[in-house]
Amino acid sequence: MNISYYWERLLNKSLKDVVGTTTSVKTEEKVAALTFDDGPHPSNTPQLLDLLEEFNAKATFFVIGEFAQEHPLIIDRIVSEGHELGNHTWSHKDLPKMTLGKVYKEIQSSSSVINTSYFRPPFGHQNIRTSLIAKVLGYKIVTWNFHLEDWENRDSKWMFQKFKKNICPGSIVLLHDRTFEKEIINDDKTSLFEVLNKIFTTIDDYNFITVSELLKDRIENNKLWIK
Repeated sequence: MNISYYWERLLNKSLKDVVGTTTSVKTEEKVAALTFDDGPHPSNTPQLLDLLEEFNAKATFFVIGEFAQEHPLIIDRIVSEGHELGNHTWSHKDLPKMTLGKVYKEIQSSSSVINTSYFRPPFGHQNIRTSLIAKVLGYKIVTWNFHLEDWENRDSKWMFQKFKKNICPGSIVLLHDRTFEKEIINDDKTSLFEVLNKIFTTIDDYNFITVSELLKDRIENNKLWIK
């Protein structure tokens, strides 16, 4: 018997329970959560909200604190139209590279402008200590089970094919209404709007709901997500 193998499995399970990240849920219902990172953006986010309203879809916006403070009316609209907010830190820093005090400040500072119990680390980068800080502050950490690489300005046809290949009941999908990638802000979301329009008009057997609605009364798929 390989004792170290079973010990490692037990340790990983315990760590998942303590600092695990929710990536999706177990369900046979065709429901999924579309999540949008890095906003709000003064023009992209309102345009996205218009599209969601047109197709009666709900979403969760993991917003950056400093942008939320700059655009309070957009934050109010997100909430008033039945969508949901998530904390994506104050200024989108890579948390594992920061001191504990700065990690705490990045997460906690956003709580003054964002009312939520969900947290997503920038780039998905986290380690055990940053995850513990988020948990101590009362947050559930939510990442994703697939994304469309929209920060790369992918062609909408390519993104649609990837969406069709990967979507499954209980998915949490990563998208962006504003993108930080290697210190460059990408504001062109034309392809994103095109692919969303196609998703809503052709994959009409799925119900797109908020993270809260997705997690309610369902078993979560948790992962010890260390990046």
